[in-house]
Formats: sequence, C-alpha cells, structure tokens
Amino acid sequence: MQALKRLERLAAEHPYFPGTYEMLFRICADANTPVPESVLTGNALIACSENAELSMQLGEAFAEKSLWLNAIGAYGFAAALEPRNKEALERHAEAIKRAK
Repeated sequence: MQALKRLERLAAEHPYFPGTYEMLFRICADANTPVPESVLTGNALIACSENAELSMQLGEAFAEKSLWLNAIGAYGFAAALEPRNKEALERHAEAIKRAK
C-alpha cells in the first residue's frame, strides 16, 4: 500500500508530528493491517503524548507486537490526559502485568 509507505517515510523524516500517526493509524485500521513496526518508537510516544486517543491507538499497536514497556508508556499518557478514562486505566494495568 503506497500511502502506508509514504506515511512511514514521513514518520521517519518528521518523527514528532502527531498528524502522521493519526493518518497512519486510520489507514491501518481501514485496511485491517497492523501498524508497521518501523514507526513503533519512542519518538511515536512523544508525538502522540498530548492526545489521549492517539496514545490509546499507539498503546494498542505496541501491545499487538508485545512491546509492553512502550505500551505502558502510551496507555500511561492516555490515562494521565484523561484520568477518568477507564479503558486507558485498565489497559495500562494489563500492560504492566504482561511486562513482568
């Protein structure tokens, strides 16, 4: 999928731009394709850290690859941004359990 490849390149060139990850997550969801591992980085955590929804999507992508420490970070950002977000709190706790 050409759009996905372009977004991977964009994420590599501008790793802190959250719009790239938003588009990438949407395209992957629409195509029922996993998020490419090449974009599952600490830079992605920072880029998505001010948006609870993006952080949740990133946490899910990390969890699908069993990258539990990164999933903890992503879900933690989501929970910090939205302390009443029960799903974020539950996923954060689950990621902590799986990381052990």
